[in-house]
Amino acid sequence: MRGTAANSDYADRIATGTVGLRIPIDRFVAKNKMSQNKPDETVDRIIAELDGDGPYASPALAAEMRRTHEVLRAARR
Repeated sequence: MRGTAANSDYADRIATGTVGLRIPIDRFVAKNKMSQNKPDETVDRIIAELDGDGPYASPALAAEMRRTHEVLRAARR
């Protein structure tokens, strides 16, 4: 941050107001979003792109999305 005189002055100003803190973590919650609020056609298209060999290819992510949406679709029936 000290590349120029102006940056150096700025770094000095914000450094005086910088404090450290510790926050103990009691629990955390992980959520599997996987485009659950998208129409089935959109989800199917995303999965197809992830399964393909293009720039967005990610077979592992495609498999996880497919698993997640199979559960969601079964719950809607």
